[in-house]
Amino acid sequence: MSVLFGLWNFDRNTPKPELLGQFRRMFEQYAPDGTTLLVDDGVAMLYGALHATPESRNERQPYILPSGNLLLWDGRLDNRAECAPVGAADAELVAGLWEKRGADCLSELIGDWSLAVFDPRARKLFLARDFLGTRPLYYVRSDLWVAWSSLLEPLIALCRDRLTFCEAYAAGWLAGFPQAHLTPYNEIRAVSPASLLTLMPFQVKAQTYWSFRPRPTRYSSDSEYEEAFRFHFSRSLKRRLRAHGPVLGELSGGMDSSAIVCVADRIAEHENIAPVETLSFYDDSEPNWNERPYFAIVESRRGRTGFHLNVASDGRLIPERDCSLPPTPVHGARPAAAQQRLSEFLSSRSFRVLLSGIGGDEFTGGVPTGVPELADLLNRAELFAFLRRAFFWALSSRKPIAHVIAKTLGSFLPWSRAVTSGAPWPMPWIQSSFLRRNRSAFGHLASRYRIWSSPPSFQENLQALDRLRRQISCAELCLVSSCEKRYPFLDRDLLEFLFNIPREQLVRPGERRSLLRRALRGIVPSEVLNRPRKAHAGTGHLKAIANDWERASDLARKMRLESSGVLDSAIVGEVLERARRGQEVPLLPLMRVLRLEWWLRDSHIDALFGTPLRMAKTVVLSGTPRSAPTGSQAG
Repeated sequence: MSVLFGLWNFDRNTPKPELLGQFRRMFEQYAPDGTTLLVDDGVAMLYGALHATPESRNERQPYILPSGNLLLWDGRLDNRAECAPVGAADAELVAGLWEKRGADCLSELIGDWSLAVFDPRARKLFLARDFLGTRPLYYVRSDLWVAWSSLLEPLIALCRDRLTFCEAYAAGWLAGFPQAHLTPYNEIRAVSPASLLTLMPFQVKAQTYWSFRPRPTRYSSDSEYEEAFRFHFSRSLKRRLRAHGPVLGELSGGMDSSAIVCVADRIAEHENIAPVETLSFYDDSEPNWNERPYFAIVESRRGRTGFHLNVASDGRLIPERDCSLPPTPVHGARPAAAQQRLSEFLSSRSFRVLLSGIGGDEFTGGVPTGVPELADLLNRAELFAFLRRAFFWALSSRKPIAHVIAKTLGSFLPWSRAVTSGAPWPMPWIQSSFLRRNRSAFGHLASRYRIWSSPPSFQENLQALDRLRRQISCAELCLVSSCEKRYPFLDRDLLEFLFNIPREQLVRPGERRSLLRRALRGIVPSEVLNRPRKAHAGTGHLKAIANDWERASDLARKMRLESSGVLDSAIVGEVLERARRGQEVPLLPLMRVLRLEWWLRDSHIDALFGTPLRMAKTVVLSGTPRSAPTGSQAG
């Protein structure tokens, strides 16, 4: 992932060289292939290069268009064949499209990317990200300047002691993951996925440039669906194997990672390219997590042994702060021993690409439920078919058919009604006033289907997509900055196909992930395709709470989150004590509370901002958070 930074002084004054030099030094660890700087008419643009594709070695950024516009691009353009000339760098192709069509070209850019375009004549700045939000792009705006960056550090430095902690981010963090446009700071925002942001001296305009639309896809037989899946999945992998340097793939022993590695092997053989290397994690101390036999089967099939990493916990619950990293709840922890070994391995082999199986379980029928399919039938008023399929799902789940029908009907109820009717929150420590103020942040935990809208299964996919956007936007950067993550199951064309085929192709009664299993039979080892569902329950956190009890219990006393009106620390302490005794508790929500509290009270935060970071409630005007700092000219 290359890194971008820009600063625009509205009064056209040139930013100070020492300030730009400071930011350039921040970028050096993320830019193994060098940095370039352009300063002109009150605008400074900085580009830190990571050549992850062969063509990117020809890029010279910032790119100056014939019209005088300035373009910064970080990404991989997958539909290059439609944007000749062949062999040109992606930034050059995008610049040509922007010159011809302006922002209208964004919907045509398939791949993982973010971009910034400055129009000096119209005095407008355009910021945009791909539909998934895989490449970060943040911005901060004052009365006199606007700055944007793919890293938080420069924007934090510009705002200095004016930053306040975003309550909506805290709510999203505690409920799972914050919305993709949020950062921990009210004053700094991220460009939303699939969105174009237009910034002018006295105006900010946001718009969605592309979205998924229901386009039902129907074939006459199962074999045609299987062939179509293989086509879309193989094309997605080909796009992500285009790399400058070796490609590494995670191989956990599950269906997603095994499918990626096995299909990549077939592509490598056909295209005469180097096969993917593999990375596998194991923890022999976890009784419910025994992945060795499964990733060993895949390794035996391909005749190659990958790198095996023991990720057993070091017994510490509270991490140590690494002051060289940006201060967020996700970043800023000193790497554990296993992370350090992984970092050394990635560096030693000069990997530029890491393939991840994220998204496969969510979009290929990983959850064995018939509710989306039954809701589709109910929404179409196909009552006979609804009752027939409900009977089969009842047999498969060993539940009364009345239970299956009631669950389907309940999926159309408002989430607030679902909560009050017996779906308890797994976060008893949340204060009711905080919950009321941030109801939308918790609403996605129990969202409902809308009747007069797209098919319920399509709505289900959009809800899963929103959760993944949150997760990816909040994810920790790769341990080695010169290695970028790619997600073969999250290709835009592949998702359009999966969103629009009949739900019963993806999951059937007693056949979880039906289409993937059928389509990859003979490609992925049958032992992996037919394995039981992977266990996710682990004992590592419970052991860490017991081993690190003194620091864990200290976090639960006099919590900053309590003084900010977020939660009741007495309840957190009670749940923590139960966890120490090995009793059943909402463990993951509890860990998120402790991680957030650790970040808020860390002494480095106070040193950075001069005073303890303040919790500021978001003020909403016309649906847009008012969060821009005010102050003197930047630089």
